[in-house]
Amino acid sequence: MTKFIIQKIIYISVFVILKSQAYSSEPIHVRADYWCPYNCSIRDVNQGYMIEILQKAFGEENIKYETMNWARAVTETREGGFDAIVGAAKEDAPDFIFSEILGKSQNCYYTFGKRIFKYTGIDSLKSIRLGIVKDYSYYEELNTYIKNNLTDKTKIDETFGDYVLEKMIGKIKNREIDDPPLRK
Repeated sequence: MTKFIIQKIIYISVFVILKSQAYSSEPIHVRADYWCPYNCSIRDVNQGYMIEILQKAFGEENIKYETMNWARAVTETREGGFDAIVGAAKEDAPDFIFSEILGKSQNCYYTFGKRIFKYTGIDSLKSIRLGIVKDYSYYEELNTYIKNNLTDKTKIDETFGDYVLEKMIGKIKNREIDDPPLRK
């Protein structure tokens, strides 16, 4: 796989709703999709540095963390099903409350094999079928491009659910999509 990096940096924050249970014996229910090293699987030795920050701040026993698909994590947290999500950019959920910035990520374009793709601006995406993750925020110009072309399946392929990275790699290998911008 070849990697192309977009110079735009996305700032990532931890969103925590400190309901009254945060100050009582009730656990804080935290959700996110798998995005190591920010937040990893509960089965990993290290669950990710953002989860470790929460565990240090509120006590490991008070953080009930699980991974799930991103769109569902955001929606169900917004509806009150969970207390917090981690690894969110403000563009992912502008109505949430954010902490100080705890990390940064870059958007990268990946291709398979010897495919040559050079990102020269948003117009360079018009000739490819772009793979994206449902409800991810990338950067303003790309978010606008996605919004304007989401219903055109020849331009945008939206992946969702669990294991989105693996699904997108499979789609690249099978030539179902050309290039997904991935946050790293």
